[in-house]
Amino acid sequence: MNFKGNEVAEWKIGAGNLLPPVVKAVKIYDAGGKVLTQNAVRGVKGGRVGYFDSGSDGYIPIHSGYKIEVLEVQEVTVEEVSTRIKEENELFEKAGKKLVIKENLEKFFKDKGLEVKVDDSYFVGEIYLFVYN
Repeated sequence: MNFKGNEVAEWKIGAGNLLPPVVKAVKIYDAGGKVLTQNAVRGVKGGRVGYFDSGSDGYIPIHSGYKIEVLEVQEVTVEEVSTRIKEENELFEKAGKKLVIKENLEKFFKDKGLEVKVDDSYFVGEIYLFVYN
């Protein structure tokens, strides 16, 4: 992945946005080559279309330098893919296009050596953060 310095894209775009719905499972590596998840399964949770760790059920974000290895692809017709995309979009719309990013932002800051607490935040066209100590 390479978001070319676009930090908004880093938080808005995930593997679920980039990969077609026929990709059912992936393995994700961080920029250093560390495995973030051995098996992330595609799903829609909390209005977020993406890949969720099969063990913890946590969302797995992707950032510049990350690598995605496709583990499982389903063979389906074009009509089935179209239907799945429509269903995912409808679920995403019902959730108000809100993408909860609190936990990912806190992890991002922690990885940078900063202890930052982020109040509930949502991506709704712009990022609104409420940071407190």
